[in-house]
Amino acid sequence: MLIVWRCLSRTRSSSQLLLLRRSVWDMAAERKYEEAIRALNSLQTNASVLEELRSKSQTSRESRNRDSLPGFARHLNRMGIQVDDLDELSVIHVSGTKGKGSTCAFCESILRHSGYKTGLFTSPHLVEVRERIRINGKPLSRMAFSDYFWQCFKKFEETKEEHHGRMPSYFRFLTALSFHVFLREKVDVAILEVGIGGTYDCTNIVRKPIVCGIASLGMDHIRILGDTIEQIAWHKAGIFKRGVPAFTINQEAGGMDVIAERASELGTSVRVVPKLVEYPGPLPELGLAGEHQQLNATLAIQLCHTWIAHKSQQRQRTENGDKDDDDDNDDDDGEISQLERAPVFDLPSSFRTGLKDCRWLGRAQVIERPAVTLYLDGAHTVRSVRACVKWFQTTSQKQFSSPTGVKVVQVLLFNCMGRRDPLPLLSEIQPLNISYALFCPNIASLEKEHFEDQTSLNTTHEADVSVCRENETTWLSLMSSKSTTTYVFDCVLDCLIWLFNGRDPALPSDDRRKAWPALPDELAHAHHIQLLVTGSFRLMGATLKALGPKIVQVVPPDDEIE
Repeated sequence: MLIVWRCLSRTRSSSQLLLLRRSVWDMAAERKYEEAIRALNSLQTNASVLEELRSKSQTSRESRNRDSLPGFARHLNRMGIQVDDLDELSVIHVSGTKGKGSTCAFCESILRHSGYKTGLFTSPHLVEVRERIRINGKPLSRMAFSDYFWQCFKKFEETKEEHHGRMPSYFRFLTALSFHVFLREKVDVAILEVGIGGTYDCTNIVRKPIVCGIASLGMDHIRILGDTIEQIAWHKAGIFKRGVPAFTINQEAGGMDVIAERASELGTSVRVVPKLVEYPGPLPELGLAGEHQQLNATLAIQLCHTWIAHKSQQRQRTENGDKDDDDDNDDDDGEISQLERAPVFDLPSSFRTGLKDCRWLGRAQVIERPAVTLYLDGAHTVRSVRACVKWFQTTSQKQFSSPTGVKVVQVLLFNCMGRRDPLPLLSEIQPLNISYALFCPNIASLEKEHFEDQTSLNTTHEADVSVCRENETTWLSLMSSKSTTTYVFDCVLDCLIWLFNGRDPALPSDDRRKAWPALPDELAHAHHIQLLVTGSFRLMGATLKALGPKIVQVVPPDDEIE
């Protein structure tokens, strides 16, 4: 390679060489990244093993839960990280059923605009795995992700024999990787979104967060967390730590009671955040659409305010030469018997800017194209789908406020996986004026070699299509009194190519269209189509990936070579 480079350097101008160098660099980075993703995907639990685990008894599942954090600590040790090392991270920890990702995104934006170096760990990713680990709001570059990935993965491979051939699961590895990255990058703050639950989630290995928060509670992952709001609240509040301040949005009574009990049990106090309108001054402008984002924003405000206050106290102690007391939060001894309201205060300009500039794709996102406008929201619980429907009604009506002479057709693209019951979700969508409903698995294209980041071994394509047909049947039963037409496709790209019907040059064409049903005249002759895409976060990622970078840039390109 070096000899080839030297030969080329004699015949090319400096600008040509720079472009060539970048091209060679990009190819190497891409290859290394793809190899990392393939290795990462090998850590997924395949469909047959997952089904076997689901069939285990409740006692067996509880035993696995109890070993969750000790087991994860052993994984960290294999990477050379001790649990004590995590005390170096200044953590904001957020759980909840809905809104925890948006809350974390608001926190990251606020603190970055306040001048701090931020680390953010969230899940799931939409298009590329590297979205899950961000420094200063940006996903790791492919090269940086690959470098950090192999540093960790090789340590697990080297220690596999002495650990009975065991490797960490997909999510555990990524959580461990995020800790490795944040420690190496020396971030000022590490913002962690809980994966599932809280009590046994591997992010809960952190012993000394600075502040904890609980976003909206709802019924989700009931096979793991329980089928009552009280059981779910028990898991979510398990991230509380002794003496560490905690905040929650106003929850329904049963959930709030459990949160208060868990706070007392774990030795801390928890406060209910005020409404966003209660803060002095004009209502902050939010970069994320939807009324429900006001709850996430006010939770983020309280978390960031508390974190900055702690940081300020820490700095004062250092300047005064005081000993840094690791247990400085123990003054807050959890003796608040009733949940108190958190105080309001004037919002600094950095808070307002951070809230306004926050971006979080796949949540109440609008993509306007010449013939089709896409409305994307990863809602997958009854409460979140209800909020999504309200947002769609308001936003779609604004697009054509004077519809005279303009034929607008509304279409649904839906998927509901993970053993969720589609009936309650589709029942919320049923009142909309949906003329056509499309169903497909959460994959961008059947050409999986180009979509390694979205490969899932937890299921099979045949099983996914079967679920889509069940979703279709549920929708038809709900719409029995209305005129509706449904189609099931193999992937999102097929849906979009069929629906766009060649009216968007940025969308790739495909000769497979001859195998699809004919496009109805109403769609073919519509002036504009409004496509609501909802039911799953993974469906959002597949849709963004299928649209491609010419239409939407999901993750920024890698940093250019200096």
